Amino acid sequence: MENSPKRDRGSQKRSLWSTHRELVHEIENVLQSYSRKPLDPDSIYWVYLWCLPKVAAEVKPGTTLDAILNKVVGDAIDATCPGNSGDAMRAAFGFYGEGGVLAARAILNKDMDFWEARRLVDGEYIPRIAAWLCQGAANSFAERLPDVTELETALDDLCMKGLPLTRDRVTLTLVAFLPLAANSSSSTQNAMAADRFLKAQLEVFEIDELRQAAHVLFAHAPGTKGTTLKRRYEVMAEISEGRYGTEHARQKIRPQIITALAWQIYRFKAADLAGENEGAPTNGGGSPEWQAWSTGRTLRP
Repeated sequence: MENSPKRDRGSQKRSLWSTHRELVHEIENVLQSYSRKPLDPDSIYWVYLWCLPKVAAEVKPGTTLDAILNKVVGDAIDATCPGNSGDAMRAAFGFYGEGGVLAARAILNKDMDFWEARRLVDGEYIPRIAAWLCQGAANSFAERLPDVTELETALDDLCMKGLPLTRDRVTLTLVAFLPLAANSSSSTQNAMAADRFLKAQLEVFEIDELRQAAHVLFAHAPGTKGTTLKRRYEVMAEISEGRYGTEHARQKIRPQIITALAWQIYRFKAADLAGENEGAPTNGGGSPEWQAWSTGRTLRP
């Protein structure tokens, strides 16, 4: 995989980052945006933030995203911007009210030229803070690819409601494995791309005799969208033509499908990281062009 920062944005969004410096640069972008206005929960920026150990350590039940970000940014300012510069950066991030470069300039030097203040905030202080926040993060997104058992758990949770995949159900584990929408910072667009990818994988599900049951389990078969999992077990038993009942579908068939699909996606992602999927369309996972390209691309042991 090419590490050049000039590569197309679609590729960059799929791999997220391939060098530690790229991650630091993306966090700098996050912080620059955050110093101007609150982060949109629908932004791709949150994907980068969740990959930082210092952010993940602050995740607790009931803690809001903004509270987590305020805590880690405050810790970063304490560690990297002593004295007057630290107060200025707290002002820039809105700790004392309305933020931005003007708020920082008021503390640094009211007579300072605006562009000089911006150079200090964006060009000196924010890079320090970003580098501190990225301490302990993986050197590339490939290094933090979750274990396949985590993908199994994510898919098992996903089949409770079935497809389509909506943005509120896209976990960090799914983000690690599923293609994002090219040239999009919208979590809604990314969820739609991930949904198309999952449906494409179900179309080429590698266990022929369970492919139809897999479609039913994930509510991708006609007439199953929005149905309960119990009802889908009943449909799975019906299409088995007496080979098994609903309890067998729940206890045996469901785990088989989940495990097979997890490994199918895992091997595809491993091939992608190894550069073996070069030539994939860049207009988003699961697009018609992508599905045509991906047919038959599932990898077997």
